[in-house]
Amino acid sequence: MLGRNCWFVLSTFLAISNAGLWRTVDRPFYKLTFYTTAYTWSEAKSFCATIGSSLVQLDVSSIQNDVLTTVRNSGSTNLYWIGATDEVSEGHWKWVDGSSASITSWNLDSKEPNGGNRENYLAIDKNGKLYDYGSEGPNRIICMKVFPKTISRDIYRLEAIGRHPIKDTYGKASTVCANIGSRVLTYSLATNDIIKNPGPHDMQLSLTNFIVDSYFGTKEISCTVSGFPSPTVKWMKGKTALNSTSYNNQAEVIQKLVLNLKQLTIEDEGQYKCFASNIVGQKFSRILNVKVPSQPSITNITSSPCNSNLLVTWKSHVRGVGIAHSFQLMDPINSKNYKVFLTTPNNVSMTSIVTGLQPSTSYVIKIEPCLTNPSTCRRDYAITTNATTGGLPGPVTNPTLEMTYGGSCNVSWSAVKSPDYISGFKLVINSTKAIVSSYYEDDFKTNKIFLLPEKTSYVLPKIFNRKYIVSIQAKTCAGFGPESEAVVECVTDTNAPFNIQAPTTRGEITNSGIFGFLINIPDETNGPISCYFIIVQVNERSNTRPDLNNARMDKLNNLEIEDEYIAIALNRTSVGRNHSKISLILGDQLKTRCDISGKNNSGNWNNSKHTYTAYNKRLSLSESYRIFLVTSTPTKESVSFGASEGLQIGKPFAGD
Repeated sequence: MLGRNCWFVLSTFLAISNAGLWRTVDRPFYKLTFYTTAYTWSEAKSFCATIGSSLVQLDVSSIQNDVLTTVRNSGSTNLYWIGATDEVSEGHWKWVDGSSASITSWNLDSKEPNGGNRENYLAIDKNGKLYDYGSEGPNRIICMKVFPKTISRDIYRLEAIGRHPIKDTYGKASTVCANIGSRVLTYSLATNDIIKNPGPHDMQLSLTNFIVDSYFGTKEISCTVSGFPSPTVKWMKGKTALNSTSYNNQAEVIQKLVLNLKQLTIEDEGQYKCFASNIVGQKFSRILNVKVPSQPSITNITSSPCNSNLLVTWKSHVRGVGIAHSFQLMDPINSKNYKVFLTTPNNVSMTSIVTGLQPSTSYVIKIEPCLTNPSTCRRDYAITTNATTGGLPGPVTNPTLEMTYGGSCNVSWSAVKSPDYISGFKLVINSTKAIVSSYYEDDFKTNKIFLLPEKTSYVLPKIFNRKYIVSIQAKTCAGFGPESEAVVECVTDTNAPFNIQAPTTRGEITNSGIFGFLINIPDETNGPISCYFIIVQVNERSNTRPDLNNARMDKLNNLEIEDEYIAIALNRTSVGRNHSKISLILGDQLKTRCDISGKNNSGNWNNSKHTYTAYNKRLSLSESYRIFLVTSTPTKESVSFGASEGLQIGKPFAGD
């Protein structure tokens, strides 16, 4: 009995007129005719119908290839109408037989489709690019018609049936074929060859349970071969033949060979194909790309606060047991900081301890199965995650140094881990003089402070004329982490000296009203001194040092305070560098000046508000005097004055 196969051909052709015909393409089941006559789309559709055809549809790959090849070789720049329209629903294209059309080869250079409701018909150019056009065109025409065909052999008969323009469903096709004692043909390379080049002794190959080109399942795949004489069949991986099970199914007419994919591992991945041969010839099935998914999984990662080790718990795929796996740890910031090693899981669940890592560092962990060595690892089956090591703490974040309202420096930061891990912080405070007097050397000081873990800020003791740089380190049970330096410097203001010694006498007031005395040069750690002043109070019994500021000094400068005056004004530059004491004289009747801002002590006085004038009056033996050493130190906003205790000279007070 003949084996019968039933193709369902989607369209039927009739005869074609030769008017305007310039090219014909004949195939076993269809014919394409190309016309130079220009029509609108509707006229083209009617023209094809009058000659028993239809406007061509590009829904079959062989028809599409023939159309593209022909229009490309024509050399013409004209467009051709295609049997598709979206006039019913904009953007929803239908072939002329009513089926949905998937249009992808638009001419993107002209931003097709771009006509909206005005352009509802499909055209093609010589490069195979598609356009939406209005019906008025006009364009050239491509008609097609399909027709039945029968191939009869001793062991089978193939029949192509169907009517244009209606397409039948697979269910209806199966019913039609069953009614004539047949079935729908299983398409393959072999059956395609039978259709194109039918011969006296054909073979048919098919892969059952197989739809796509890449197989990820675990079922058996059968290669079924029919032919006369009875062919032999075998599976091949690449160029290597495999041992497989084969058995006869229909009296040595059909052979069935099984490829068992249930127990495959990653080593079995590759390209497989079925091979059949008899005395007439040989055939190969299409290539079957076998994939064996073997991705591992990471279930837990544990780090310790006191070391930089990582404990990684992971599972290989059930198909990956006994297969080498690459275990990689990479620092995304420092490409030189990485570890790679191979491990072969002997069980599904594995625990790997990774040592020698950098503390407090984020790593990317990747595990992937390999065939033999790291160069053969399968990246498509890799599992990747992130983990941070413990051990020494990382740098603190957001270290900031800023001035407080009280003129002190405040340092603040954010911790890198929870307080459970941090045992404290160390502050390294480096400072130098903010403004260095030209008569003194700079001094560099370092101070270290240890704070409790709950502290995230610290106010530095207020010291005048200091420039601070502060770094912070977090501490855990593993030790101190790296230093984090505050992003800005903090500079405190200058101030008058804390300790100004009173003048010392060198004798008594002379009969000529002259008195010689010594002053000790004050320390300038708090900031450079601009002027030395000798203030004289006449017949002042109290030994309280005067409360000096700009307002009081202005009054003294203007002689507005009775029995008190500026006797000597001496700028700091006139004293020099290597003097700890200087000798001065009261009563020489000289006038001196000094600019407290320190900017104009060259002798070119301009009577600015910063310049104070002194007059060294002649002393009297009948008066009592108290003399003070006063200094001026420029600050950011003003001038700071300091005063010594008073030195009592002249006539003693009654009762003293």
